[in-house]
Amino acid sequence: RRHYLFSTTKILVELKCIRKDFIPDNYAQILTYLKVTGMTLGLLVNSGLHKVATKRVLYQPAFIKNQKQWDDDFYETFSEKPLVDKLVELIYKVDKALGPSYLSKIYKTALIIELNQSGIEFNPKTTLTILASGQEFPDFEIDFWLIEPSLLLGILAGNERPRTYDFLRMRSYLKNLNLHHGIIAFWSRKNLQLYGIYES
Repeated sequence: RRHYLFSTTKILVELKCIRKDFIPDNYAQILTYLKVTGMTLGLLVNSGLHKVATKRVLYQPAFIKNQKQWDDDFYETFSEKPLVDKLVELIYKVDKALGPSYLSKIYKTALIIELNQSGIEFNPKTTLTILASGQEFPDFEIDFWLIEPSLLLGILAGNERPRTYDFLRMRSYLKNLNLHHGIIAFWSRKNLQLYGIYES
């Protein structure tokens, strides 16, 4: 799969050759480019489908209030509330410094710096072992981080909100790791959204 980037003074074009519709990472990528270059209009072009697909993307820095949503019993069942409070504080610090409309890897890099300075233990290379039909599959690395030994963190970015798939992944990872609590930090094009996930 290849992608190319070129720009003129009026429009920024991101070319893709992927065999599926645009995903949140595609929007986050072009929004990052628009924000960094100071441009306002972008065009996503995908030539990997049976016909060329295009999507016009506007970068208009009209930000809205950050959102926070916690599953029922998230706090009541988590004994380390100070850890959650400190982690949320660091996420807000990154948000204040960067704002919305960047790729998730930019937020991850900034949060690594903050976590290292805070003294909170974390592992950005969390691996899972999958057991299905009595057969064990090789470990694979997930893109969610283990915070201390008790909390899973997903750092995502995209257009509007996390996909249902991202919530399902979080719940599946929690079950596989024998954990019950996770946080998704999602930067949309307009705000930061925090979700506290409790998997009983």
